[in-house]
Amino acid sequence: MKLFTTKEGNFSIQVLNEREEHVGELLFGVINGLNERIKIGSEIYKIEGTGFLWKDIRVLDESGKVVLIIDSSKNRLFYYGNSTEIYTYQFKSWLHKELLLYDSQDKLVLALSYKQTLLKLKYVLEIDEDFNHDLIILSFLNFYLRDVLNG
Repeated sequence: MKLFTTKEGNFSIQVLNEREEHVGELLFGVINGLNERIKIGSEIYKIEGTGFLWKDIRVLDESGKVVLIIDSSKNRLFYYGNSTEIYTYQFKSWLHKELLLYDSQDKLVLALSYKQTLLKLKYVLEIDEDFNHDLIILSFLNFYLRDVLNG
């Protein structure tokens, strides 16, 4: 498993790979939940809350096309790339708030958790060696921040 970490800014969270290289970034507005975006290289994706209490997430590309949906009622993630990929997720521990993402063959591809440091939380992403979907990684981190840590 690859180990990714995060670095927090004022209105953003950067995801860094094992070599401390920038993978992508979550961008936040001044008001939490409004104007959330994902930046990967020069591409910017918009994050929309949908469904009951805005717990579901839709990610749109710059042209407004839906590229990813997280369905919280069924614990599923849909990625619309060259082909549609379906993932499922589950919470492993209430106390440590670990969130696990599985592919369609029930193989663990991503595990998200946090560690408490002196002044803030540090997020840890364990990613399967063959899993290279940066958009899914950043969208899943956004979901983790929204729904798991904020209640």
